[in-house]
Amino acid sequence: MRLFLSCLVLPIFCITATAQKNIPVKWEASWIRDQQTHFFKDQRAYQENPAPLFVKEFVLNKPLRTATLHITALGYYEASVNGKKIGNRVLEPSQADYARRVFYSSYDITSLLNRKENRLEVLVGNGWYNPLPLRLFGRFNLQDVLPVGEPALLAQLELVGEDGSKEIIATDPSWQVGESNIRRNSIYLGEWIDLRVAKQNRPLQPATKAVSPAGTLQPQESPSVIIAQEIAPKAIWQTTKGWLLDFGTNQTGVLQVKTRLPAGTILKVQYGELLYSDRTLNKMTSVAGQIKSAGTGGPGAPDTAYQEDIFVCSGEEDLFRPAFTYHGFRYAEIQGYPGFPDTAGIRALVLHAAVQETGSFSCSDPRLNELLAISKRTFLSNLIGVQSDCPHREKLGYGGDIVATAESFIQLFDMEAFYTKTVLDFADAARPDGGFTETAPFVGIADEGYGGGSGPVEWGVAHPELLRQLYRYYGKKELLQAQYPQVKKWVDFLKSKAVDHLLHTTIGDHESIAPKDLSVSASSFYYYSISLLAEFAMELGRKNEAMVYIKEANQVRQRFIERFVNDSTGKVGIGTQSTQAHALYFGLVPAPLQKKAFDYLVADIIEKNDGHLSTGIFGTRFLLEVLAQYGRADLAYDIITKEGFPGWMHMMDRGATSLWEHWEYSDDTFSHNHPMFGTVTEFFFRWLAGIRRMHGYNGKDVVGGGKVDWLIAPDTRRLEWVKAGVGTKNGPLTVEWKKTGNQLELLVEVPADTRVQVQLPVNEMHRRSQTRLLKAGKNRILHTIPPGR
Repeated sequence: MRLFLSCLVLPIFCITATAQKNIPVKWEASWIRDQQTHFFKDQRAYQENPAPLFVKEFVLNKPLRTATLHITALGYYEASVNGKKIGNRVLEPSQADYARRVFYSSYDITSLLNRKENRLEVLVGNGWYNPLPLRLFGRFNLQDVLPVGEPALLAQLELVGEDGSKEIIATDPSWQVGESNIRRNSIYLGEWIDLRVAKQNRPLQPATKAVSPAGTLQPQESPSVIIAQEIAPKAIWQTTKGWLLDFGTNQTGVLQVKTRLPAGTILKVQYGELLYSDRTLNKMTSVAGQIKSAGTGGPGAPDTAYQEDIFVCSGEEDLFRPAFTYHGFRYAEIQGYPGFPDTAGIRALVLHAAVQETGSFSCSDPRLNELLAISKRTFLSNLIGVQSDCPHREKLGYGGDIVATAESFIQLFDMEAFYTKTVLDFADAARPDGGFTETAPFVGIADEGYGGGSGPVEWGVAHPELLRQLYRYYGKKELLQAQYPQVKKWVDFLKSKAVDHLLHTTIGDHESIAPKDLSVSASSFYYYSISLLAEFAMELGRKNEAMVYIKEANQVRQRFIERFVNDSTGKVGIGTQSTQAHALYFGLVPAPLQKKAFDYLVADIIEKNDGHLSTGIFGTRFLLEVLAQYGRADLAYDIITKEGFPGWMHMMDRGATSLWEHWEYSDDTFSHNHPMFGTVTEFFFRWLAGIRRMHGYNGKDVVGGGKVDWLIAPDTRRLEWVKAGVGTKNGPLTVEWKKTGNQLELLVEVPADTRVQVQLPVNEMHRRSQTRLLKAGKNRILHTIPPGR
């Protein structure tokens, strides 16, 4: 039996408390924890281990003006007062290296307090501070690398009376602690909730002081995770194991179940991205850490590390919502449900960081509109404290994915605060010798790095690349100034590993279909690292240092050309799309050879690959950009819309609602919620809409004799119309264009104090262009399109 249901998507609103920004706190509170042990390094960590519930009761003796709660935890927390949840945030505080930084949030809870008796409760989950000793990939135990220990709480409630009097209620051993109904919780393996357990199952006892973390307390400025949507199941059908629900799209979140079942009824919920051909749940692409056989995950670990939650019913009306975990899924299977589930009480709660959406794109090709929606969903799915590679198998902040997609994210969302935190995460994780790590926070993964825990060069470039983007788009010069010494250490570190000005060890163009040329990839990014440092030095007024780094970058470039660029054919390295695109993108091909190198690239696409790409995580971005820069945005568009394997249309034809990690359909290994191939959206904005942020610092580049912030230069060859917009520091910049025959109508709305120039072709080869500077406000341009454009 299979039932199709209407799919309901609801936004979530919360008015229980207001989060306050950047409130400095003079802390009088002490860190407290449960007297019972919750941190275990062995198989005991997998046994029942109830999350502690901290309680403080207090009485208001006078009329209240304001009540502000400052709160954080080692682990995750959820707070409530008088039975009402405080705020709409979840999975707080954001993941960080607790030895460096611990984030706190501040809430105005005045409206939640009673005039007399009040009860403040805080649940503290394990989060990233008390992870299981699970061996990811059979090797990496987070407990061996992260700052870990007993879950702990720090809270300070500041009360101001109407008469101006002040009172502070702060965590100390006078607080009580007991067991909660969350019997187990893990960021990877899920949560066990038993609602038969009263909150006071174990009699409350005094909390005890906890050891303070080494990290400094800082306000949570990066957007917090929220419950962004509720999605009703689209279809439900029965399997041999239970009831399988399809929510229509692949996203990050948890299942919420509202039900009334006999006491002791156990509901097991398992999650997956795919179905098998017999319409049973395929959980294998989302297994934590690729733990799929006995012993792989270490002592006590399950043979297969599925995403699952367990709900035990109380016999009354129950509401189950996992608080301290999250999953990546389109499908959820409920096992143990007697009879037909009441789908009115079942929702997928979609979780992601509350980044503001500032960009938009739509066009006359519905396939591109669908691809943009798929990319956005994937991007948001991977914003849970860090920008992750996937929301289930690893959940880690890999630098490579960030390098590939940072500009794509910025075109769609306000990423200023989120990426500022990411820069600091990588700085916190940097090795003493200057090497940047593969992930931040650092979890011990250092594939094809350069020793001492450093990661491969492309992944380490995430730190300086984000500095560049944050400065270009948001003017973060103070951050650039503060992090400049760290970039210098990074470049010095790479120089110490280079052989004759080149690097050869790296992961390379991950998930490339063609063979990888590791030397070309590593050396390209080595050159880019030095070039970024030179640009930073120049911008910061360090001209002498800049000249030194320019010289060093030129030495790398010259050696690259000598070693990898064939001066008769233009072939770079082993001659793949990726090697050609890397070299052309970074300017590593001499001007006289650029046409040959580009022609070699085009021939590979058309003749060798029948119009398909063969690139991976970095090469895909570089390929589309290089094609457009050299006048073949039409070919880039054709690649994007090419049917069959490999490509985005292949994903969509196979039913993808989020982006895959692997060009080929995988039903066992590779993630189906991976942002790296979302770089395609950068092409949408930069070339189809034609909205291009200029590369010069302060947003100023010389174009046609004047300094401009933005260039509008759409390629109109393959579409009939485009509507798009991006956020700027002065407000939205929007572009609309449509074609009628050979006539182009272009509408551009320019925010105040923003210099925008339009550039439109006047001949077929785009060798000559018509340019004009636009005024603030609405601008309408009519233009005759040359043949072939």
